[in-house]
This record gives sequence, structure tokens and C-alpha cells, in this order.
Amino acid sequence: MQDSETEFQVSLLKKQLLRKLVEAYAKGRALSPQEERQLELLPPGDKRGMIRRAKGCARFYWKMPATAMSC
Repeated sequence: MQDSETEFQVSLLKKQLLRKLVEAYAKGRALSPQEERQLELLPPGDKRGMIRRAKGCARFYWKMPATAMSC
């Protein structure tokens, strides 16, 4: 029971971090120190994938913000 709850918490944190990354790339701003630390805690494969995904989603941010945040 606790493992599934922990996995849920981790996936929720990853989604929140992805949204922050998309917004940061779209607006051309740097990540906050807290966001940088969260990103550094991810395994290397997850980190690269999340950055690649955020850059791709950021292209849609100004045209379709809801779509960019859900991709």
C-alpha cells in the first residue's frame, strides 16, 4: 500500500516539475534553485527525457497553453 502511495507522490512531483520546466522554457527564464535541485535528484535518463519533453511542449505554450501543459 505504501509503495503505491510513494509512486503516486513521485509521479505527481514529476508532473509538477515538467509543468515548471515547460513554463520556464516557454518564457525564457531560468529555473529556480529549488527546481534545479529537484531536477538533479532525478535519474539521468528521466532527467534527459523530461528536458527533451519540456522543450518540445514549450513550442506550443503561446498558441495553446493548455495543450502545452498536458503534453
